[in-house]
Amino acid sequence: MSRFAIIGLIPLSAVIGCPRPAPEGPSGLVVTISPDLPLGGDALACVIVAEAAIADSGDADGVVTYAYLWTRDGEVVSTDASVPEGQTARGEEWALTVTPSSPWPARSGPSEGLVLGEPAGASVVIGDTAPVLDALALGPPDPTETSTLAVTLGSAHDLDGDPITFTYDWYVAGDRVRSGDEPTLTGADFSKGDYVYVMVTPSDDAATGEGVMSNTVIIGDTAPTFDALALGPVPLYSDAVATCSGSGWSDVDDDPEAYRFVWTVEGDVAGTGATLDGALFSRGDDVSCQATAFDGELDGPTLATGITTVANAAPFVASAALNTLSPTTSDTLSLTIGTGYDADGDYIVYQYDWFVNGVAAGSSSTLTPSHFNSGDSVWATVTPWDARDYGLPVLTDAATVQ
Repeated sequence: MSRFAIIGLIPLSAVIGCPRPAPEGPSGLVVTISPDLPLGGDALACVIVAEAAIADSGDADGVVTYAYLWTRDGEVVSTDASVPEGQTARGEEWALTVTPSSPWPARSGPSEGLVLGEPAGASVVIGDTAPVLDALALGPPDPTETSTLAVTLGSAHDLDGDPITFTYDWYVAGDRVRSGDEPTLTGADFSKGDYVYVMVTPSDDAATGEGVMSNTVIIGDTAPTFDALALGPVPLYSDAVATCSGSGWSDVDDDPEAYRFVWTVEGDVAGTGATLDGALFSRGDDVSCQATAFDGELDGPTLATGITTVANAAPFVASAALNTLSPTTSDTLSLTIGTGYDADGDYIVYQYDWFVNGVAAGSSSTLTPSHFNSGDSVWATVTPWDARDYGLPVLTDAATVQ
């Protein structure tokens, strides 16, 4: 860039037709540059700290004017009183020279001149401008412990054109849990009910800008899951308590295992607990259960068992005993049967089986002396039957024939 020349300033060592010497120019000028610690992009302005004074006021008319000269790293840039915003950059050296002058009217002839005074100057080095982050957003808007929180940055700028880096300070429930260049945070650092926000600070290689705080998100509940559902016992009888049990429970919030149950018998809702009493179903009924995982706040998946048909309950007899354990060869043996029970209410028929020395000897309700001799060992079994299934046989004590 070419240097500026100051036009109209002429030396006054001699004036045609006027042999008197030129007066002294204005002096005492003191200037500085505002701001005194400018940053990149700042405007610069000349500040006159002390005005120049005219030494020979009798020859001059008392008016002092100033000529300005700005240089950037030694190159002339402007002759205005100030430098507009946006023309300065980090590391540049700006110098200002201000030359005062006053007019000197000629005493003869048509020409006039200017009396140049003593120049004053100042200089500054442009400092670094910290970068600025305009906005940011933290999401997703409804996170859970399975979510990955992420920062979306808005526009950021640096007047010096420097590359910008960002530092992320993550806060969970008011405590800083992580700091660095990672713009995401996983559930390893937060739990259900925590409130989370992040402070993002921009910086360049020389200055750090102001941190910007994100919006705050609250970590919500995560629905539980489970893998399977089973109905028991198997087989199911009408005198049993049916149970419905889930397995494979999982909840990332560590909420306690719980379910919502619905029982159906022959297609109708029969109960809502984890168990169903046998009084609510009968032999031949189709029974099923469904369960929904529930953590106290949210429902998880719903699973259903297959249909279980209530089986026939075999009859039961409590005991059986011979009428004597020391019979003679003339005694007829008979049985005393304890209480019989059938869960389905069926009529019970008893089957008798007699054994003499371990060999089957008859199947009537009594055993006559013709089947045994003195010294023989005799016993019997009684088996209940409900016209569908046999129950377990009951064995009597053995009698020894006298």
